[in-house]
Amino acid sequence: MAATINLPGGAGQHFFFDVGNGDMLAFFWFPDAPESIPGVTHSGHLVGKGNLTSAHASMNHVAFSVPLEFAAWTRPLDERDVNAEPMRVEA
Repeated sequence: MAATINLPGGAGQHFFFDVGNGDMLAFFWFPDAPESIPGVTHSGHLVGKGNLTSAHASMNHVAFSVPLEFAAWTRPLDERDVNAEPMRVEA
């Protein structure tokens, strides 16, 4: 993590993660946010295993371009049970 900002009045936090090349990925955390609801606030299923529809303004995936050593990049995710799969886009 590159930085964390506490929002005014205890409203939550803003996290910034360095993803390389001067780029950052940012997330918010709100202590009073409602509980998540599968299929509404996030996708209720995995790719190829049901409906992937989620609510507006929610996020159900993020993609990065990484070198071909995919296993080395995803090992820390695998250790935390985060699903990461390669996707090749042909130009």
